[in-house]
Amino acid sequence: MSLAKDENVNNSSVLVGMCHEIFVYLSQRHPFPRQVLLSLPCLTPDDLSAYEKALAVTSNPKKTQAAYEKLLVVCYWN
Repeated sequence: MSLAKDENVNNSSVLVGMCHEIFVYLSQRHPFPRQVLLSLPCLTPDDLSAYEKALAVTSNPKKTQAAYEKLLVVCYWN
């Protein structure tokens, strides 16, 4: 929701990066971040699986952030 606010337009890439880093850090320690994302009505298990596969194949920060942005687009358009 914060990403959609007009006042955050200049900081959206920072917010996306932070969300991505939080997911990666916490999901390695606990299943809760994955459960939270799957509780969203707009996200399917296949969408989340595709994101996790994209994370597994690269360690490039720009590519992993791009994968997260793609996940957000899926959520937004669904």
